[in-house]
Order: sequence, then structure tokens, then C-alpha cells
Amino acid sequence: MDYKDKLRAFNSSDKYKMEVEFLNKLLGLPSVFWSQILDYGCGLGHAAYELCADGFDVNDYKEKEISNYYLNELPDKQYDRIYFMHSIAHIKNINDVLKKLRQKYNPTITVITPNKSWIDMVGDTKSDPTVIKHYNQEELQKLFIECGYDVYFSGQFGNCYKGINERLFLQAI
Repeated sequence: MDYKDKLRAFNSSDKYKMEVEFLNKLLGLPSVFWSQILDYGCGLGHAAYELCADGFDVNDYKEKEISNYYLNELPDKQYDRIYFMHSIAHIKNINDVLKKLRQKYNPTITVITPNKSWIDMVGDTKSDPTVIKHYNQEELQKLFIECGYDVYFSGQFGNCYKGINERLFLQAI
């Protein structure tokens, strides 16, 4: 199974649908305003398509017709919200990226990502060679604070095992 097949399989899962619904609630805007949202690391473009967001990625995997899709170069338009859905763990030099986004757009950032504490606890050995770093809740908050953001909403959701949830979410400005 190649990487695009792996993404397709996840994008057709019930877990993915639950996460997009959760992300939609975190973003909290009526769909008429979603043109101001950027999916950073949009992959195949499924979430951006469903949320009517613009998409940006460094890999040309896009399969969905995203209204505005940017490859390797951030757009010059203004975004007040940017989200990372399962992409923050794959980004090299994430500190530099977060600082650049803050300087260029000054957005609210929303993150949904696997929880390293969950992965460690359940012994999830499925490795993804594209992952740079998985985060636990404290590491994710510290990353944003170090990059000049104020974290105002952070937590866990999804499957729970021994008090640890499978996914993390964070919002910062």
C-alpha cells in the first residue's frame, strides 16, 4: 500500500468522519465564512473540500477539487484561521513554519493530531516513515507558546484507554 492509498483508507473511515465533524465544531464558523480558512498540509484535500477551506501542501497528492489549492508556496491572501489535521507531525522545522504563519497571517491555529501518550500506552507500532515527531499534550502546548502563540483551548478526544485519549486538539492565537 503506497502512502496515497493509506491516506485514502483513513479518509474513508468513521474515525476520519468523526474528526472532521469535531474540527468543524472547533472552527465554529458558518460555511459562508470558510474562504478565510487554510488547511495546512491538506494531503489529498478531503477535509479542505468538506470544510470549504483552501488547501496548502508540499506534496502534490490532491485528489479533491479544492477551490484554492497551493503547492509549495503560501498564498498572499489573508487567513484568519489555519488548521493542521494530522499534518503537524509531518512538518520539518515546525517552529519556523509556525512563526512564519504568525508573521504572515496572525491566524487562530487549530490542531488535531495523534496523541503520543496514547501511541506509547497502547504500543501502537504502526510506523509512518513520514512522521517527524508525535506530540503529547504538554509538548504541543509548549511548541505553540515557544513560537509566540497563546494557547486558549487544548485537550483530548476520541478513543480512551486508561484516561488517555487517542487524539489531541489545540487552538492558539
